[in-house]
Amino acid sequence: QFHGYDELPQLDDDGYSAEEKKRISQVLKAQGRSTGEFALTNQPDTLMLYYLLTPKEVYHILGTQLGYDIQENEVEFLRKNFAYYCQRTSHMQALSFTILAKVGQMCWRQDYVWDWFMEAMKTDLFNREDNTHLGVHLGHMAATLDIVLSTFVGLKRGEDQDDQSVTIQPALPRSWNKVKYKWLMHGSWYSFSVTKKKVRISLEATETLSDRAGHICVGGNKLVLSPWSTVIVKYHKLSTMKEFYEVMDKTKFIRQSIVNCYIDESVTPAIQIQIDALRHALVALEKVPVTEAGLRQVALDRKKRINLDLTYEIEELKKDLCFLTEGDQGLYSQKMRPAIPDFDALVAQGKEFLGGEDCWFQNFITDRDGTINNYCGRYKSSIQSAYNSIWLSLFCTECCRNPVILTAAPLQGMIEVSVNPDNTIVYAASKGREFLDLEGRYQTAPMEPHQKQLMKSLNLRLKELTSKAPYDKFALIGSGLQFKFGQSGLSRQDVTGSIATQESEDVLKAVRTIVEEVSPEGGLLVHDTGLDIEVMPRLSEESQEESATFHKGKGLEFLDGRLGLDVARGPNLVCGDTSSDIPMLEAAMAMCPSGTYGIFVTTDKQLVGRVTAVCPRMLIVPSPDVLVAILNEVAKAKLKGQHRLDSFNSDPGPGGYMTTHCPSPPAGSHHGKRSPSFLSGVFSPLPSSATL
Repeated sequence: QFHGYDELPQLDDDGYSAEEKKRISQVLKAQGRSTGEFALTNQPDTLMLYYLLTPKEVYHILGTQLGYDIQENEVEFLRKNFAYYCQRTSHMQALSFTILAKVGQMCWRQDYVWDWFMEAMKTDLFNREDNTHLGVHLGHMAATLDIVLSTFVGLKRGEDQDDQSVTIQPALPRSWNKVKYKWLMHGSWYSFSVTKKKVRISLEATETLSDRAGHICVGGNKLVLSPWSTVIVKYHKLSTMKEFYEVMDKTKFIRQSIVNCYIDESVTPAIQIQIDALRHALVALEKVPVTEAGLRQVALDRKKRINLDLTYEIEELKKDLCFLTEGDQGLYSQKMRPAIPDFDALVAQGKEFLGGEDCWFQNFITDRDGTINNYCGRYKSSIQSAYNSIWLSLFCTECCRNPVILTAAPLQGMIEVSVNPDNTIVYAASKGREFLDLEGRYQTAPMEPHQKQLMKSLNLRLKELTSKAPYDKFALIGSGLQFKFGQSGLSRQDVTGSIATQESEDVLKAVRTIVEEVSPEGGLLVHDTGLDIEVMPRLSEESQEESATFHKGKGLEFLDGRLGLDVARGPNLVCGDTSSDIPMLEAAMAMCPSGTYGIFVTTDKQLVGRVTAVCPRMLIVPSPDVLVAILNEVAKAKLKGQHRLDSFNSDPGPGGYMTTHCPSPPAGSHHGKRSPSFLSGVFSPLPSSATL
């Protein structure tokens, strides 16, 4: 779009009828206005880039060739642009719906894809634009056929020019049972029959057998067919590490769309499409072969298979499906009470500790993994569950002014595994030295410009290195590829020794070569732990000591100054689960000794003693599920109850519990965004009769 487009006001179309919206350009013209006065386009021109190029190609052009500093990965970047332009498109052009249908499938918005496909089909059949008598929209009609093949059948060619392979990843609409078609590929005619469980492929006729002919890949199976032969493949199969992460990435965006529907109080029967998609993901994970030790086994590459503990991924999907069909009470009774002794008593205790319906905090500062999110064996697949996000988001919008997740993980990694609604929580990563504020602005601690440029160049080269074989596997093991503030890392081995020694040494050598090329004058240091390769700028002795001693407490102080959290004002709620979280508790206590409260998730008696010594107003719970359930129940009580204006009493009651309630929120807070009807939308199960 043109410069200044994002500063234009968004058109409020609530006052227009459905017919007027379809011809909004003419309606505005009759009113003496034009679409140019608003952030409004006739068709999603920017998103058309993704129709023509892959997300990886768009990301490479913007980030590498044009030099834009993009914090998200390519799919998250696509999702944000998709959401932005969907709200600002009037669909005055026929191709608008086909573009959105195809791009919507790329970020797994199945709830949108079918509706837009049907709208596209109506263009000439229903004479939507009142011009079919002049001729049909032939290019648009071809685009609808492309949606059938590329989106519903999932027919995709290799991304590289030399890659002649074809992949089929079906995602048939709920009302379709089968798609049959013929395809001319490499001089040969193939016949395809695609159902929801299997793909039948026949090589019917061969005109020329090209030397460059590639294979067909279905469900992780690479097929090369002989003339007049037929192969049937079941495609709900997950066999490689790469496919595993692809499935988990899909669940991230599916969960994100579900959360947005619940938070926006727009739960409709169409959400059943997303629930079905989560069920398919669960089936795929449960079908991964199991070893005698109870681990799941997948292929890392053509030679090596590795074992995975998928407990987190499978159990969180089961919890989500339970929540989405049975509501929060169903999740409590079926999943949490059986697994957590005294669950109800712990939640009631926590609800009392936080003040019940009068709970209010100036700042909610929490760690992520092990605190508000259950632990996972791999950070890259620790996708936040939908129920967790809904409960957490409700607490953040109703019971606190400044919600902050403060972790040691890299910011990009945290964004990639979180499904919370945009602009709801401050994401503070690298112990607080980089963060996204509530307006989505990226900010960091100070760094020398030449060092920042060195790290940017290094990160681009590391991305390029791990995008292709044989080094792509190193982004899939251990910590993978991580870009923290002032430090980049790449795993070269995992704790189970999945990588051959020579291959591990080869990637270390490749990284050292990149470092020498990026900074021949020695401005970057390489530290090898044996498992991970860490690269960071060469600092002065004073700066190096400061960086080595930087902890979450200093991170909180930095955030307080940069974001104006006003920690000294209080009240503050600090949550953590390990000794690395104690510094942020100490920092909050130093700034607000009488108004800081803590909840720690631990069963370690020594840690309990340490945190209660720092903060006497402390509650100990045994698991993250208990903590988020407490936050859920407090937020629900807040919505149901009347806000009190009592003064905040900082003195703890018996057992360290809060004896009086928090005051009503000050002006300018998040509070008040939800209506009481939100409770029935979020916490009641989806009607069992819901269908498309």
